Amino acid sequence: MCNYKLNYNSIYENETKPLVHFITNYVTINDVANMTLAFGGSPIMAEAIEEIEEITSKCNCLVINFGTLTTYRLDSIYKSIEVANAKSIPVIIDPVGVAASTYRKKIVLDILKKYKISILKGNASEIKALLGLQTLSKGVDSDEKDYEDIDTIGTELAKKYNLVVAITGEIDTICSKKHIAKISGGSKMLTYITGTGCMTSALIAVSLAKNTDPFTSSIYAIATMNKGARIAESSLKEGEGAGTFKVKLFDNIYNMKNISSMDKGKVNIYEVK
Repeated sequence: MCNYKLNYNSIYENETKPLVHFITNYVTINDVANMTLAFGGSPIMAEAIEEIEEITSKCNCLVINFGTLTTYRLDSIYKSIEVANAKSIPVIIDPVGVAASTYRKKIVLDILKKYKISILKGNASEIKALLGLQTLSKGVDSDEKDYEDIDTIGTELAKKYNLVVAITGEIDTICSKKHIAKISGGSKMLTYITGTGCMTSALIAVSLAKNTDPFTSSIYAIATMNKGARIAESSLKEGEGAGTFKVKLFDNIYNMKNISSMDKGKVNIYEVK
């Protein structure tokens, strides 16, 4: 345990509406846009290479999601990151599916080596795959049951690529080069609707655009998702399930956008040994 101070007030007290550029997957794109709006941001989803430079240069954060990768979109991904780096716009990478596809993994590793990335956010299987470790995953979801080594893996990636690694799971883990945060208190209901990881990236993006600190922004956004999900699950009535949970989740995030969503005892921060 350490005395690291989280300066997250600037996130919920800041009522500006940061513009976030998403190149994201088609499966969850609508939910990502709506979650960004609910949390106080403004989403734009542009993929045409002809407008990438203009769009990206106007944004406060760039999010790249590899869920439905195509050759056409790949050119736009590289161009958008180049523009973001040139203009010091923070970049978040969500390496969806890298544990299942050698092609995706090769591209993500190439981007991590060539460009400045602020946050790498993924599940345990995806993060392990990027270090060349064996995983249990066959698709885009994580099948990892053993999280004993996740701190070491996250820290190794953080040091190797000089970024923050946000690893979602039963206990969420955020790793910088110097600190590790553990976040508890989520809901298993998050696993019953698709896109919650993508929506979490949206929360991180809005937080990062307002706060600029990748470590604090990742913690705050994931803690917000966990709290929103926990409240949503606890308010479900008999006969209500995944559909109602999703609606309540959006409502809770919306209602928390301008108040602190941090719960005491849900976040523990340690120094890297």
